[in-house]
Amino acid sequence: MVIEHYLGAREANVAAGDKERSASMGMKALRMFRSDLIEATDALAEFRYVLEQAGYRLTLLRILEMLVWIENAPYAKEYRI
Repeated sequence: MVIEHYLGAREANVAAGDKERSASMGMKALRMFRSDLIEATDALAEFRYVLEQAGYRLTLLRILEMLVWIENAPYAKEYRI
C-alpha cells in the first residue's frame, strides 16, 4: 500500500515481476516516505501528543504509515469529510 501510494499502482505492478526493479522502486518509495516523515515531523508530533492523551502510544513513523493506509484504503472514502 505504501509503495502504491508513492509510486502509483501501475508502476508498482510493473516492478513486481523483476526483483532488481522491484528493489529499486521500493527504495524510491522509502526515500519519498522518509522525506514526508521529515517534512511532517512537527504536525505528526502534535498528533502523537493528542493520541497519547487518549492512551495511544505510537511512533511518528507508525502514525504516518497509518495515515497513508487510511488515505489509500478502498473503504476510506466512506469516512472522508
